[in-house]
Amino acid sequence: MAQLTADRLDAGTRPRRFADPLFRYIAAACASVVLLLLGGMLIRTTWAAWPAFQHSGIGLVTGTTWAPTAGVFGGLPFIYGTLVTSAIALLLAVPVAVLIALFLSEVAPAPLGIGLGYVVDLLAAVPSVVYGLWGVFVLVPFLTPLWQKMSSGLGFIPLFSAFASGRNFATAGVILALMIPPIISAVCREVFRTVPADEREAALALGATRWEMIRLAVLPRSRSGVVAAVMLGFRALLERPSRSPT
Repeated sequence: MAQLTADRLDAGTRPRRFADPLFRYIAAACASVVLLLLGGMLIRTTWAAWPAFQHSGIGLVTGTTWAPTAGVFGGLPFIYGTLVTSAIALLLAVPVAVLIALFLSEVAPAPLGIGLGYVVDLLAAVPSVVYGLWGVFVLVPFLTPLWQKMSSGLGFIPLFSAFASGRNFATAGVILALMIPPIISAVCREVFRTVPADEREAALALGATRWEMIRLAVLPRSRSGVVAAVMLGFRALLERPSRSPT
């Protein structure tokens, strides 16, 4: 009888023993396909850009002059502008987006959080061209007097010496900072909701305040998801239209 029971248990666990290695191989194959696609994209883009590098050399990246009619292509100003405006946008947008997500998922009542969540999702669907046009026609005239005052008072600092006009890196960074919080907040909100409710209740049962519960139970478990949300926001910045207030 005992031998029969052992045989039945072995027969029941045999498919499970076969399924685990199969799942591992399938997951590894899918990950390998992603790496192969990334490698193919890198090779394809490098192959397509190789004639430009043959023509301009490393000056295509380090050059500061862009004169297509003269055959001079220096992309450093574009790279610099992209990095500066993206850094300003992330510096301004990430804290606001994370706080919005925390409010909607942890602080606000459920009906209010759901309603405002729909609004945030709608803002994330607004095309970036709309933000750009609004920035050029509304935000630039509004911020120009402020930048001029900063330039007159802090013009001895190189960062503020170029603020005489409203069309500068700071304005572009502010416009982008208004564009990406809905994207980051929408992702962070879903990440925060994946934290088990038992951990929240355990922190509160031990006497933690709501903020301490968020800081000790929610944020540590959501760190990787928040980083992924920021990366998605940065990707959205890189995909914005090439025309900007600067």
